[in-house]
Amino acid sequence: MLDKCGDDLVAARRFMDLCQLHMSEIFSGGKLPLIEVIRRLGEIQSHAKLMHARSIYRSAQDIINELTVHKCPQSCAASVLALQKLIRQYESGLSEIAPARPRKATEATKPVGTELVYDLARQKRAARNLSPLLKFADDNDRKHLVTLLSLAANESSAPKRVDKPAKVQKVDIILPSLTNHWLRLARAQEKSISVSSAFDDISIKTETLKVLQNGLKQLGEILISQSVEKPDIRAEKDLSRSAHLAVTGRQTDAGFEMLISCEGPSPRTSDIEHIKSQFEPIGVSTNLVLENKLVRISLSGLLVATDKRIDKSVAEVAR
Repeated sequence: MLDKCGDDLVAARRFMDLCQLHMSEIFSGGKLPLIEVIRRLGEIQSHAKLMHARSIYRSAQDIINELTVHKCPQSCAASVLALQKLIRQYESGLSEIAPARPRKATEATKPVGTELVYDLARQKRAARNLSPLLKFADDNDRKHLVTLLSLAANESSAPKRVDKPAKVQKVDIILPSLTNHWLRLARAQEKSISVSSAFDDISIKTETLKVLQNGLKQLGEILISQSVEKPDIRAEKDLSRSAHLAVTGRQTDAGFEMLISCEGPSPRTSDIEHIKSQFEPIGVSTNLVLENKLVRISLSGLLVATDKRIDKSVAEVAR
């Protein structure tokens, strides 16, 4: 029982650290795009649900509603103040039960600045003291002493870096987590969606896949927040109360191409430009088209694992 209580307090402290970090970054000057603000509020909600912090969850939802539905600056400001107050109250109560522990002395970082200079000087001084002893050492010990001298004088060369084959993964591995995230976000915004996804069986570098996953995640968040409308509004337009978000990816002669589509109005240009910048590091270009109230966003230019070196690493991962 005591162990469980301790675990709960550790989780609560982590929850507070996350809340304070996100609130500081979200409301420190308005530099974050709207979709990023909503994503971080959603993360606060996810942790609040785990910690049974219902008031914080509801307060974060109020801000999301003000930003995406009502778009009222005055009400949004009031909701922000309410959330900050609840977080402070939670932090105050937590600190009374389990104050934040000060950083331990053993957590000190590696020496820098004058400490590093002093450490190097000490190594060289040790090398000078050890050098005269070489002539008294026998043949077996002399070799080891020379090595020790080299290390003490900070003269040993670093081992050459050996490039390893790039690790790769199947691109469709990201689809389940993306689908679950989008469904949770839609429920948090009181919207109803279904998600279908299908990718061809191809592999890409792991680092590329991380960037792709983050960009697709934010792109889906934009469509859910700005293009997907609430069930009652869709019903008034003689549409199904549940919107459909489709994600497909296929290999063509021109490369791997992806398409994300859903019904509704076109999202804000500024947010799409932000998404374009997320995909630029992996060479993916983004194009948005609105056809008969259907938002279609195509992604192209993704490099797949086709060269021999990467194919070899695919086989190694499979084993």
